[in-house]
Amino acid sequence: MAALQRLHYLDLGGCASITDSGLESIVSLRQLQRLHLYSCIIITDAGLASVAALQQLQHLDLGGCTNITDAGLASIGALQLLQHLDLSWCTNITDAGLASIAAMQQLQSLNLGGSSITDAGLVILAALRHLQHLHLGGCRNITDAGLANAAALVP
Repeated sequence: MAALQRLHYLDLGGCASITDSGLESIVSLRQLQRLHLYSCIIITDAGLASVAALQQLQHLDLGGCTNITDAGLASIGALQLLQHLDLSWCTNITDAGLASIAAMQQLQSLNLGGSSITDAGLVILAALRHLQHLHLGGCRNITDAGLANAAALVP
């Protein structure tokens, strides 16, 4: 991958054989702005530690990566240029992991569809002042009261 230093966009979605070791090999792609890892079901939090080195990332798709947990979110919390994050169907993400996402002040679009977050998680997300798109479809633990509480926190 070292020969692809100018690469800005990499789509590995559905490449179910990609592992954490494979993600280590893309760390040298310092110009990468968009990375799609949708349904790369083998990658774990260790792989996200490698992704965290890609400081130019603006768009990260981790939808369907079911082995990712809150610890992985702590790694990517350092991606300060990130504007779009897809964590749909990452079923091991909880409210505790959302604190790392709340630190991403440039985030404009967040997909948490099918995750395990609750009303308490919505309160944490209220800190994202630039957020324009929030997808919560399939989040069975979100209630009317949670929506009302989160809406009350938005200026």
